[in-house]
Amino acid sequence: MTGPGVSGARMQGAAPAGGGLGRPISMEGVSRRYGEVVAVDRLDLQIASGELVTLLGPSGSGKTTTLMMVAGFTLPSAGHIRIGDRDVTHVPTHRRDIGVVFQQYALFPHMSVAENVAFPLRMRGIGRAERDDRVARALDLVEMSRFAARYPTELSGGQQQRVAFARAIVFDPPVLLLDEPLGALDKKLREALQIEIKALHARLGLTMVYVTHDQAEALAISDRVVVMNEGRLEQAGPPAELYEAPTSRFVADFIGEANFIRGEVASTEGARVRLGARGGARLEALAAPGLATPPAVGETAELMIRPERMRVAGIALGDGAVPPNTLIGHIEDRSYIGEATRLTVRIRDDLSVTLRYSNTRAAATGVAPGARIAVAWDAEDALVFPASSRATGA
Repeated sequence: MTGPGVSGARMQGAAPAGGGLGRPISMEGVSRRYGEVVAVDRLDLQIASGELVTLLGPSGSGKTTTLMMVAGFTLPSAGHIRIGDRDVTHVPTHRRDIGVVFQQYALFPHMSVAENVAFPLRMRGIGRAERDDRVARALDLVEMSRFAARYPTELSGGQQQRVAFARAIVFDPPVLLLDEPLGALDKKLREALQIEIKALHARLGLTMVYVTHDQAEALAISDRVVVMNEGRLEQAGPPAELYEAPTSRFVADFIGEANFIRGEVASTEGARVRLGARGGARLEALAAPGLATPPAVGETAELMIRPERMRVAGIALGDGAVPPNTLIGHIEDRSYIGEATRLTVRIRDDLSVTLRYSNTRAAATGVAPGARIAVAWDAEDALVFPASSRATGA
């Protein structure tokens, strides 16, 4: 979606790179209830002008309901929503001046591509000459100019989605809402369009709110990711922060892949926590940041370590003392996944761990299912959570 026909950041005229043209969004104490069911519970969320924020969470987490309340399709049961300096809590959708892109495209089948894109302009009473100019610019931006005379049924899924984007931005909305817009596309096309969405955002400077349940997609496109769980904001931050420094076990488990090893807290020293696990394993890690209640001595806790931070350890597998953060087991599965190899190692009946290493590392290529190996990690690469933990907030 990076066609050469648009020289500025907006459809009309030129603007400096870097955004600033979108409007901020503020949600204060926003809730939505359906009888006894609380879909969104007292949500406080601030989205900066020109920011691309993704609402991420499992089904039923409240992310789509939140987007629908910003769009005006659903009214909150409590709280206030502001777009810019305007309270839009009870303002109808068509008066909020926002663009919306849905997963199912919602194109009019009896209209050509150009007519579909022109529709929001006709509804706003824009004259024919200006309307034609804006449509041409929007289609050029998403590289669909040569398909202007075609009908939706003559387009691929990816092309239809590009038309839906053009229609949503043709009237220069300061806010663009996207409800799982790539969900109906295949993996390769989704990944290609993720890059284009980022480029489109950088070029237009819009405030974008994006909903998805795909963690990789959220990490790839976002300035900031808002993780939701059971209607509440679990953690919000840049993608790297959520992956590297989750503040709750839920976020650690939901974002990416993680191993969890349960043990009892033996001692603490500053941020460092030492645990004892079944079988005599000694574990060391850092207390997860932002916990409401850090793990205390004698409590049950869980150590979290990412598969790529684990390694096959070159230690003797006899009866001698095993170093801290080292587990011994048998390889249950070895899977080649292209750029990496994934090992599943059975440590004991109730515990297996997964590690992943780059296929450029020759040191681990000889391992095979059934082999007895040791896996290890550095304390600084692992986090400890109480057995039941919740973040203190965003």
